[in-house]
Amino acid sequence: MPFITVKLPTKEYKLDVEKLGNEISTQTPIELNRLNVILSSMDSQTFFRGNGTDYPAVHVEASARNGKEFIQKLLQVSTQLVEKQLNLPENSVTGYAHPIEEGYLLKSGEFR
Repeated sequence: MPFITVKLPTKEYKLDVEKLGNEISTQTPIELNRLNVILSSMDSQTFFRGNGTDYPAVHVEASARNGKEFIQKLLQVSTQLVEKQLNLPENSVTGYAHPIEEGYLLKSGEFR
């Protein structure tokens, strides 16, 4: 049950979250009903990047049981799709992941 948060540094970026979720599901082994995509729009008062760029960032949280390669693939596909949808230069979106270790995910009242 991966969570993908797209952090948009400006409210001018318009991202179709449903389309993004469908494309991620199509290009990865994740079934759509297991995927969670969250958009977080910010502005210059709440988003600062020291290098002066204002490109989005993608944060992936997924169970570590999925394995490093799976999480890396999910991160790569997600960043590429955000770039494509927003017409941004290739490799302009930063991506980072936090694998969730066993016992640190509460789902349906059970720790997994």
